[in-house]
Amino acid sequence: MEDYQQEYNEFIDKYKSGVQIDGEEVGKNIAIMAQYFGIRNLMLAGKENLLRKIAAETINSTDTNGKPISAVKSEILVANTPEAREYRLAKVHLENLNQHINALKSLQKGILNEYSNIGGT
Repeated sequence: MEDYQQEYNEFIDKYKSGVQIDGEEVGKNIAIMAQYFGIRNLMLAGKENLLRKIAAETINSTDTNGKPISAVKSEILVANTPEAREYRLAKVHLENLNQHINALKSLQKGILNEYSNIGGT
């Protein structure tokens, strides 16, 4: 399991168990997820750069007959490399982190609204 996923799951399990969670604690978890997002975003950029390098090398190569590889064939070859799979996986991790951050923001907003309603009654 990914580090950010484990951290998120631990927090959600704590919340589900009925332990009192306040908006500040949710905010700390948002900040932690944002840190993971930044790290993963940098990793994605590195993977994208590597993938572009492979694409450039592939399009400038020749096939077994000595003919230049077409752009379409190059695109297919590059899309099936381990580096392309790693790039796609890195994008999925960013999407997951974004979903976690949005869910935590929603939870934080709900908790803060709940506290404000309790204080107003």
